[in-house]
Amino acid sequence: MRRTRITTITHELTLIQSVSPDQSLSSGQPLPQSWCDLCQSLTTWLTPEQAAAATGLSPRQIYRAVETGELHFAELADRSLRICVASLSAPDDRLLPSPPSPPSKDDDAGA
Repeated sequence: MRRTRITTITHELTLIQSVSPDQSLSSGQPLPQSWCDLCQSLTTWLTPEQAAAATGLSPRQIYRAVETGELHFAELADRSLRICVASLSAPDDRLLPSPPSPPSKDDDAGA
């Protein structure tokens, strides 16, 4: 019996460029800004996919954080979701993984 093995290799590149609110995305659309009631400030809004790319999280993790109230969000008239950028970078942000802790001196002593 003859077998054929097919291997598919894919690569994904996510480019995140910092832009000011008066600049536009590559599509030419201005960055959406409006008032966030929870932040009490004017903020930029991202799609869940953009928020995931900006934080390094998966879109599912972003949706989960919305469901648990960890992220500020708005639902537009077309029922699409937007995430408040300020809530992504909040000082008490529990979403982003913690940096690894340095090894303790006890770990070095046993080596």
